[in-house]
Amino acid sequence: NDIEIDCIYDAIIGKQKVTYIVETKMLKLNTSKTKLKNKIRKYYGKLLDDVIRLQDLKEFKGKTIKPLLLVNVTDTNFVSQLDTELKQSNINTLNQYTDIMNLETLKFEHT
Repeated sequence: NDIEIDCIYDAIIGKQKVTYIVETKMLKLNTSKTKLKNKIRKYYGKLLDDVIRLQDLKEFKGKTIKPLLLVNVTDTNFVSQLDTELKQSNINTLNQYTDIMNLETLKFEHT
């Protein structure tokens, strides 16, 4: 029942203050794509559940929250496709703000 978050930090994006909720997962790289996809989906769902619970806490009321699942999977296309797939199959607002990234996409998209 614990909420496990690896990192929480605030950033200014444009003129808006955003609170990033970051969960990192180290996966065995020799795992099949199917197993990787299933594990990442599970971690994604857990992150969303934790963020929903955080939003109920007074410390997070009224904040713009952006969940981020950071994985060590080196196949950037695989990670991007899975991120897109999960956003398309879950159209609620929180899902649309949640990103799945690896270090490569984080480095180039957010620097």
